[in-house]
Amino acid sequence: MTAYKLLKRRFEHAKGTICYRTTKYDYGLASDDFYETGIEHWSMSLKSDGDDLCFTVSVTDMVEVEG
Repeated sequence: MTAYKLLKRRFEHAKGTICYRTTKYDYGLASDDFYETGIEHWSMSLKSDGDDLCFTVSVTDMVEVEG
């Protein structure tokens, strides 16, 4: 699964944290954030298989990690 690095702090997750797109349903949280900000958001997980509690991140606030 593709890994992403946070470019700035998001909730309790520090800048530089590695995260992955979640495989779980996010109850529309990423869509709500897009609606509120006009910037695409993805729901992310700290587990490489995407199976964890998720948090949303703006696509402008993370970068794909080469691997």
